[in-house]
Amino acid sequence: MLILHNQCYDENNQLNSIVAVFGVGLIGIHLVQTLCKHSYKVTNRLPFSWDKPALQTNESSMIHHCIHDLLKTGINDSSHTSNSPKKIDFVWSAGKGGFNMQDSETQAEIASFSDVLELAHTLAREYPSCMVRFHMLSSAGGLFEGKRNVVNNTAPCAKRPYAAMKLKQEQILDSCGDMIKFIYRPTSVYGFAGLNHRMGLIPTLLWNGSRNKVSSIFGTPDTLRDYVRADDIGSFITHKILSKTSGSATFILAYGKPSSLFEVFRHIENILNKKLFCHYIKDGDNTEHSTFNITTYPADWSPVCLETGIRKTLNDIFSNSGYVQ
Repeated sequence: MLILHNQCYDENNQLNSIVAVFGVGLIGIHLVQTLCKHSYKVTNRLPFSWDKPALQTNESSMIHHCIHDLLKTGINDSSHTSNSPKKIDFVWSAGKGGFNMQDSETQAEIASFSDVLELAHTLAREYPSCMVRFHMLSSAGGLFEGKRNVVNNTAPCAKRPYAAMKLKQEQILDSCGDMIKFIYRPTSVYGFAGLNHRMGLIPTLLWNGSRNKVSSIFGTPDTLRDYVRADDIGSFITHKILSKTSGSATFILAYGKPSSLFEVFRHIENILNKKLFCHYIKDGDNTEHSTFNITTYPADWSPVCLETGIRKTLNDIFSNSGYVQ
């Protein structure tokens, strides 16, 4: 996990802002990058052992100690005091298990989530004048799998252990009535976080297509999905962190225009100017359509279109992998 810190001036007052990010995968990496563009600096890289609960007590204590020290930090300026406004934002973007995780894998992740939530509660009790907010990455793709034209009041339907786990985490967070909470439900997320991370459909097609390699596809060419780019999500969460919002909310982060796998292939072939080679693997669990109504858009959500997002992803791959097209 990472702790980021930003001491800035807000209307001539010092604002001591701390962000604790649990899970620096596809979305977490883009969130951290966007925060750093807004003058946040990574102050601590600390362990948090998802699969070793016995270690988590000491690790949570270390995280607590680091945040405590940052809250006591003041700008070396006599015109500002340690009583200036402070806020802590916890971000849960973690997840060792993917969309196809087994039920036996969910309990450890739910327990880790609960431990981090308790740490947020502890700091809120210790610093009653400090704004403490909790941001949770859920999954619209999981919660609404197989549903068409999803709107904000559509009831979730968890078909897999992964979705049931996300719904349980939402319920645990929602039961914390005294906590300011933001729940983000992104649809099918794509982007590039590095070759050592899970690539996902679009980066894999770009990577294999640029090297004339065959990609294995679970599903059928007409399967409809709603694709959103990871750095758009990172920017949206950053906006919420920078804000003074104190009212809890749940957001569906969708593009609002579904695309079939065939459309994705066509965009990538046009961008690469190459033919894609794909091997389809029949998987009845991955052929259902999932679509979202554009009315789900939060007021300040502005995702890029799929073609633009794919071009940006290709640029990220070539810029960060050392590969020359």
